[in-house]
Amino acid sequence: MAGLQVLGVGFGRTGTYTLKRALEMLGYGPCYHMAEEMAQASHDDPWLEALGGAPEAALGLLEAYPAAVDWPALFLWREALSRWPGLKIILTERDPEAWYASAARTIVATMETPLHPGDGIRPSHRALTRAMILDHTFGGRFHDKAHALAVYEAHRRAVREAVPPAQLLCFNVEAGWEPLCAFLGLAEPTQAFPRENSSAAFSTLFGPPGAAP
Repeated sequence: MAGLQVLGVGFGRTGTYTLKRALEMLGYGPCYHMAEEMAQASHDDPWLEALGGAPEAALGLLEAYPAAVDWPALFLWREALSRWPGLKIILTERDPEAWYASAARTIVATMETPLHPGDGIRPSHRALTRAMILDHTFGGRFHDKAHALAVYEAHRRAVREAVPPAQLLCFNVEAGWEPLCAFLGLAEPTQAFPRENSSAAFSTLFGPPGAAP
């Protein structure tokens, strides 16, 4: 099957990196994730174009991957579902309060930390993440906790309402292989289910956060 086959649409810090690793172990690799975008300088402009209302180049990037999770891919979940009608959608879920606390001390703290020479983070990548996540998704109001939680819940509700039930898995990574493999129609691997990207490990992937894990 050509093009994207599985799209994880849960917000970052709901187990998206764990899902990436699990999908790759199941043969859906490489799986696109913010870590991949960060490693590919040429990907900044297509995603900035998507943010500006021109998604075709970014969708073209996803065409080369069997799976994608996390931002920036989830930003185009509706467009991806239209482009690949049989797309399987996985909504990773986490207790909202736990999600908010984790996102605040990792994703948001990192994006709000000024860049310095030697950080190894492209200014264009930082501009993209701030524009897509802080400004567009949360309207510049992530630190208004009630607002951020309302955005989180509205996204979950929109996905459940828009995706055909047969194509949607609402998934807590703590459940492990069984629901994921059943949804994908695959046998469960003998290897242990991955447990990736704790708050402590986040800085290894994305640079030192502005607050302690």
